[in-house]
Amino acid sequence: MLRLSLADRTFVRLVAFLFVTAFSAIPSSGQTQDFVIMVHGPWQFVDGLGSNNNDRLFVVAPQDVTHLAYLWPGTDASMGYWMKGSDMIPGEVRLPSNTPTMPSVYSLDFPGGTVDYNSTPHGKRALVYQTTTHVLPGLVQSVLHPTGTNISRYAISLPRPSYVKTYTGNIGKGAAEAEAEIGNGTFDGSITPATYATWTVLHYIFDAARPVSMNVKVDDTPQGSIAAEYTADVHRYFGISIVLMEAPLCKTIDRLTYYPACSFANISPAGPDDKQCDKLSGLSFSLSAKLWGLNESALFPTEKDDRGNQNPGDYDYECVPYSKTNLATVITEEMNVASRNLGDTDISTPISALDAVLTQDAKARASRPGHRLKANERREDSGLSTDFTELLNDLKLIFPDGIPSGVTGAYNCLCKDLNNANGSVCQLLNQADRTSTSCTTGDAELQTIVAAVSPADKGSSDCHSPQISINNAIQP
Repeated sequence: MLRLSLADRTFVRLVAFLFVTAFSAIPSSGQTQDFVIMVHGPWQFVDGLGSNNNDRLFVVAPQDVTHLAYLWPGTDASMGYWMKGSDMIPGEVRLPSNTPTMPSVYSLDFPGGTVDYNSTPHGKRALVYQTTTHVLPGLVQSVLHPTGTNISRYAISLPRPSYVKTYTGNIGKGAAEAEAEIGNGTFDGSITPATYATWTVLHYIFDAARPVSMNVKVDDTPQGSIAAEYTADVHRYFGISIVLMEAPLCKTIDRLTYYPACSFANISPAGPDDKQCDKLSGLSFSLSAKLWGLNESALFPTEKDDRGNQNPGDYDYECVPYSKTNLATVITEEMNVASRNLGDTDISTPISALDAVLTQDAKARASRPGHRLKANERREDSGLSTDFTELLNDLKLIFPDGIPSGVTGAYNCLCKDLNNANGSVCQLLNQADRTSTSCTTGDAELQTIVAAVSPADKGSSDCHSPQISINNAIQP
């Protein structure tokens, strides 16, 4: 359930050099090749048997009107990538939702090649949340292969991967991990917050040439294939994506409806969440707990902005923890929040004063590199000018056709401010306004601009509900 805020409705296309060699790079004979499946959003992982009684890894999530599930080519699994496609990514498959019939199982398989299970993992270890509830085999079977219409869920059957890691890269900075207090006790600050993955990478290593697609079946009936692609990313991932994201609200005034009940053009900029209790993530967790009979409850930290950035460690204990037992109440509360936000949103209102300065190409925190600069912290060390040099490089990437004058002025003002007015280390831009800008020391707007082009915080923008390992299907 990836969340996209009002301020994130526009996105950036990074310059091609991020992976310019990716399409032409061909591993030499004898080298292993990596095929990845990006799994983004609050999915659950569980072991099960496929139609041929072979061991499979299932990716499962509750099915409801507030969620959309997709398969698509390439390894940008962000909601922003989908929004850029204006309703359609070439080759995408949207899993049907809220159907009255028995839910299907989607199976993905390689058309050829042999997966190497002796490969040495690399990168960041898997941070998938390990539930303390043991789910009985009978319940696992009923969720994966229901015999009636009483269970609503998405289920995707996959080959076992060579190894599993939490995503790292420049596309989803801040969106791959989040935190929450999860447990069975009293939520009063005594529970240590858990950090977990919301974006996981399944790696499949091939000793010979890797496949360039995956075959798709729905209940054992062939449904074509999904092509694997590179996506602009520092790690040059090659593969496909499995995405569970928020269903955007529709521009309606008489009732609450979600995409795809409306056209893409009629998606509302209103968000479906609140900052205090993060009911959107809470709903996702309660749905998952209900589906699997999990005993844990969860409480999410407050959010400090409309992007969904979490305030780590900042919990409002007047918020009711989310669990399987209060699902009905959580659904009602989340629908009330979404309805209120929809009614309060003036479509003609500018996104923010920042949008007048930061052009459309400045909005994809999930796609840009950078280094966070805290404008309210003065630093006396000699490394400050180096940080601003790195920030300058980021600005050039974000604005390949020229950095807007307002941004260059803000850059120079803030650099001088943090260097105690020592402008000599800040003369890094060639724009004419570098000396003509009128600066106000400590100006909050300048701080906001620098923060806007920095990488996102943990838990930024995307759903904070954890990816969950059922019965140790995915281990750290």
